[in-house]
Amino acid sequence: MQNIATKLTYALLFLVGLPSLATAQAANKAVMHWLLQPEYVQHVTIKDATGAHAGQINGIVTHWYGNNLAALEFDGLHNRIVAEPVESLLAPQALTVSAWVMIDKPADHGGIAGLIQKEKPFATGWLLGYQGDQFTFAGPGSTDKPLISQTKFQPGRWYHVAATDDGKTQKLFVNGQQEASAESPTEKNAALPGQQFVIGAARDGEQIVHLDGMIHEIAAYDRPLEAAAIRGQYDSKATAFPAPLEITVGPHVEFLSRTAAVVEWETAHPMPSVVAYGVDKQLGQRVTNAQPTTQHRVTIDDIAPDSIYSFQIRGTNNDQETAGKTHVFDSHFNYTLPTVVDDQSPYPNDELTELYESFAERILKETGVTQGYCLVLGVEQGRLAYELAKRSNLKIVAVDDNPANAAAARAALGETPYYGLRISIHEGSLSDLPYGEYFANLVVSDSLLMRGKLAADPGETYRVLSPSGGTAYLGQSDKRRVTATKTDLKKWLSEDPNDESHIDENGGLFASVRRGPLTGAGQWTHQYGQADNASCSQDFLVRGKMNVQWWGRPGPRPMPDRGPRNPAPLSAGGRLYIQGDRVLFSLNAYNGTVLWSKQVPAVRRANMPRDCSNMVAADDALYVVEGDHVLKFDGQTGKPTVVMQIPASDDSAPVDWGYLACVGDTLLGSAQKSGAGYLGDFGEWYDKSEPTSIAKVTSRRLFALDRNTGAAQWYYQGGVIINSTLTVADGRVYFVESRNPAALDSTAGRLVDEVQTGQFLVAVDLKTGEKLWEQPTDLSDASRVIYLVHTDDTLAVTGSSNGKYHIWAFNNEEGKPLWKESFAMKKDDHGGAIQHPVAVGSTLYCELRGYNLRTGKLERTDLPQRRGCGTMAASNYAFFYRHRFHGMWDLETNTQSEFQGIRGGCWLGQIPAAGLMLAPESSAGCSCTHSIQISVGYIPSAMTKQTPASK
Repeated sequence: MQNIATKLTYALLFLVGLPSLATAQAANKAVMHWLLQPEYVQHVTIKDATGAHAGQINGIVTHWYGNNLAALEFDGLHNRIVAEPVESLLAPQALTVSAWVMIDKPADHGGIAGLIQKEKPFATGWLLGYQGDQFTFAGPGSTDKPLISQTKFQPGRWYHVAATDDGKTQKLFVNGQQEASAESPTEKNAALPGQQFVIGAARDGEQIVHLDGMIHEIAAYDRPLEAAAIRGQYDSKATAFPAPLEITVGPHVEFLSRTAAVVEWETAHPMPSVVAYGVDKQLGQRVTNAQPTTQHRVTIDDIAPDSIYSFQIRGTNNDQETAGKTHVFDSHFNYTLPTVVDDQSPYPNDELTELYESFAERILKETGVTQGYCLVLGVEQGRLAYELAKRSNLKIVAVDDNPANAAAARAALGETPYYGLRISIHEGSLSDLPYGEYFANLVVSDSLLMRGKLAADPGETYRVLSPSGGTAYLGQSDKRRVTATKTDLKKWLSEDPNDESHIDENGGLFASVRRGPLTGAGQWTHQYGQADNASCSQDFLVRGKMNVQWWGRPGPRPMPDRGPRNPAPLSAGGRLYIQGDRVLFSLNAYNGTVLWSKQVPAVRRANMPRDCSNMVAADDALYVVEGDHVLKFDGQTGKPTVVMQIPASDDSAPVDWGYLACVGDTLLGSAQKSGAGYLGDFGEWYDKSEPTSIAKVTSRRLFALDRNTGAAQWYYQGGVIINSTLTVADGRVYFVESRNPAALDSTAGRLVDEVQTGQFLVAVDLKTGEKLWEQPTDLSDASRVIYLVHTDDTLAVTGSSNGKYHIWAFNNEEGKPLWKESFAMKKDDHGGAIQHPVAVGSTLYCELRGYNLRTGKLERTDLPQRRGCGTMAASNYAFFYRHRFHGMWDLETNTQSEFQGIRGGCWLGQIPAAGLMLAPESSAGCSCTHSIQISVGYIPSAMTKQTPASK
């Protein structure tokens, strides 16, 4: 339908689009008139509607269409239009400027259209813009005291904004109504050299601040328009722009099969579920569910392989059809397995059919294991392997020491399209299995089912069984004469207290072993290990020589550029969680199986040195920040279970969810200014000391919820909290906050100088939010970065500035200072000035030094010099980091080693957890040499069959 908005993305291509509209501006002969529609765009040039002027477009162009109108989207990062101004606009004695604009994110100082000087002193001639959520006009000679609108604009809504100056009075109009006025300055600015007419940006000191939103039209006049003419401009298009579609959660896209994907989202009000989509960006296909609802779920059934789809959520708002932004999903990342179709069975429908079908169903029901790798011991004819593949998403590996059985099974299954893709048959020893440790999520036996005996070794079977949920299910059904005995099956039971083992005589005789976590294995549940920020997993197993355990997906394509210091991978419950470029992955940590992936357009965060991660893991779930809420996903299936909301407050200003931590059953969060987080979508490195890199993301409120239900427990509000310092340990939440009035009064979410004074180190109770203590302190030397870590009953603040690292240590009982140290950094580039500390035991490692946390005694200066841009992660015995390649430093032997050919990203990408060193791909975009871009899991050689572990 014509009045439903659609949005198309073009990389600076010539487009022949909608017909030009007759406008009030044309009738009034604007000296510059920009309709930001595709028919005016050619390559990197856009022409104005008068035909007399042309502007240059910076950035990728995205056009939005609706109701015979078009608009240009501005990304808030790079998009702007620059043109040479008309001479009469350079130092005008009279002026009118008007715009149709939609702003997605408020800013301290934003520009819609105006004159900006290209070079120093960077003066502004005049500017129609916005401050916070109010429109402004800084007329000629009045740039220090702009007019400010009464209207506070709502993000996502269209407004007509205009300003006039007749030489006596300056006026500001919003939606046809005058909202502010002031006397014109008696002295106008003189024409400045190098001024440019700029659309979609403003200058704030030496920085260009880009608009985040859309602009449909800009017109500039060298005379004042009457109020009636401005009202006419508004009236001519006031009903043409649809109201924004209020999507409160999502959208999320997940592949269900090789040809189907589900799109899920939530809206504030009930409406039909409509998704328009297509591979050609025309969104010519659609799927609809007419039943009004607030929780939407539609399935697209005709997904083509290896294709990039554009899609748009459509709905209604006040009975007017409208649309959300256009997003993409990519079927290159469809990792679902081919479905086994029953009519392609190579086996006869005989007396064994029901036996195998019922046993396969029993196995899957009793174990709950439906993903990953299944090992079948004793293949017989391959029928159990086939029935399991048909009913699950398992990859089946079947092994038999009888060559005839292996050959017969291969011959039968080779007649199907699934052999090699879903099922593999191997000939080999059952007592000396030719497989690596921990690869099997499920172990069963066809031979034991059929014959009651199994010539396999229980120890070997246990060796290949995956920790943290891998299950062996062995036995005989009473649908066949049971010849196995309890004595036989008890040999398969585990005595490890972490495991669950039992004998089941219901419907036959079965032994079941569910393997628990490895004793001594650690977890990496937060950005820097645990919520204590120590960057240590407390893993006792990851040490010494390492072997490749698995390698594979994801590769570089779904990952963000390595430069913007992205969130770390996480590991808990035997799984590995990876955040790509607006896509989430859950993998089995021991074999690399992709358990699920979701494409999540609204999930992104960068510049971890000045912020905190947007995801944390528990044994059973992954929590992810999406705008102003947190999504809880089941760790194994990816099923969304709860949406956590920020508790309500008296402050009506829009906020995003900032800090995120999960400790026990408590989920901690913070409320930060909307749009405060960094995105890093254009390869930003955040390595230099300029304000755009070092500004710290801050929060105004801290709160706690029940992690299972989302029920609010408490909230704290005091000063301006620096997100990168939030730390949880020993039942307390610690952080650094500033009570400087300049920080408290700021409308910005990222601050530099404002939070460097009035600083307090604060502790609140994790259960109640009650303030336990506070300590005024001066941490102003930590201006480039500031971190807080806890270990050994000690808090350590580290940071850097002016070529030095600084450390402050405090006890955790009342915040009493213990010691302070400063030392020169080794380098001021490639991450050398922003290193995060690592705490192992009672030693704090900062850059290349190790200090006793309680005393400040310098204990080690022998840390190896590292290349690369990243920071370190540690087990209890080794450090891991980016060197030339993946690097490792053994704490006991003081030796450095490398995994050649593979390197990580520019922050923290290698984590020692689950008894493994997990290194998902994070080097996408890296220009350094010799990089194999792939995800890898490494296992200590001491834990493998070739090198038995010492007792």
